[in-house]
Amino acid sequence: DDRWLLTRYDDVAAVFRDHETYSTKPYRRIFTDVIGPTMVQMDGPDHDVRRAIVAPALVGRQLEQHYLGLVGSVVAGLFDRLPADGPVDLMRGVTAPLPLKVVATILGLPEDEDAYLHEITNQVIAALAGEEPARSQGIAAHEAFTARIDGLITQREATPGPDMISAIASGRTEDGERLSRQEIASFISLLMVAGGETTDRALANLWWVLAAEPGVREALIED
Repeated sequence: DDRWLLTRYDDVAAVFRDHETYSTKPYRRIFTDVIGPTMVQMDGPDHDVRRAIVAPALVGRQLEQHYLGLVGSVVAGLFDRLPADGPVDLMRGVTAPLPLKVVATILGLPEDEDAYLHEITNQVIAALAGEEPARSQGIAAHEAFTARIDGLITQREATPGPDMISAIASGRTEDGERLSRQEIASFISLLMVAGGETTDRALANLWWVLAAEPGVREALIED
């Protein structure tokens, strides 16, 4: 096996600091043909420049001020749609739609396009596996999505709002560098596909523990 799992902090930190030995460039073969270039496949200064443009809106006080309440409202909306009585499928009703709904709302994508965004995201994820015909179908779906949001990006560049697309489109480094139009579209797609399954499964596992361990659930209710 040619894979290693690092668990000690010093080892992980050393790998992150040594991009020449431990490059992320192999991700090019997964992402580039499907959604275009993203910072995931870039090392060193190329990665740092792009991170400097998008990171401010996603960390610290900016994240708390602009998006914490938004996430809460998305969660509340999903719970409001659950049946008032009888069995409830929390994965289908909450954990599965939650990540994409949050990302789409943060980006400022139209609220009435949940089904479309879900379809595009699933097609892109299937394409990243690299097998045909899913690969070609996902590439075509992403190209159509890019064309569809091009006007939205132009609008947010001219009149920025509190959404993530505005922040990405108007973001600049200290030297005045910005993302290209293609990079903006690719980053939007990356956000849509990157955290869905991990967030879904993490929340589902949390609820499974609460259901399987009454003592844990009681402690949570008490505090």
